[in-house]
Amino acid sequence: MGRVEEIYLPEDGPTELGASISIADAEWAGQEARRADSQAGLVLWTDGSRDENVAVWYAVAWEKGRNWAGRKVHMAFFQEAYDAECAAIARALAVAAERAKRRKLGRVRIFTDAQAAITRMR
Repeated sequence: MGRVEEIYLPEDGPTELGASISIADAEWAGQEARRADSQAGLVLWTDGSRDENVAVWYAVAWEKGRNWAGRKVHMAFFQEAYDAECAAIARALAVAAERAKRRKLGRVRIFTDAQAAITRMR
């Protein structure tokens, strides 16, 4: 168990996020997600997939008080699951940006299982 890689994006870099990307094994990520739930800030989970009918979907979910909120989006047909994974991460960032306009969020954490999409977002 352990972190595989952590990349820090400088605040004055092209993203202006002052963010870091952590690529981890499932056990470490699970522990981090449980710990993140108890910390202040916004925690989002993403997933994208393509079904047997070649329809492509993605979803973003987060806790809102004691309930769950989220977005599920049908992208179209004949796209790749990778496209959905990238779109899910982009939507999670958009959700965080929109919520940040209304109130200070603290730390924003996005959990995804799509390593290729994480690499692309880097």
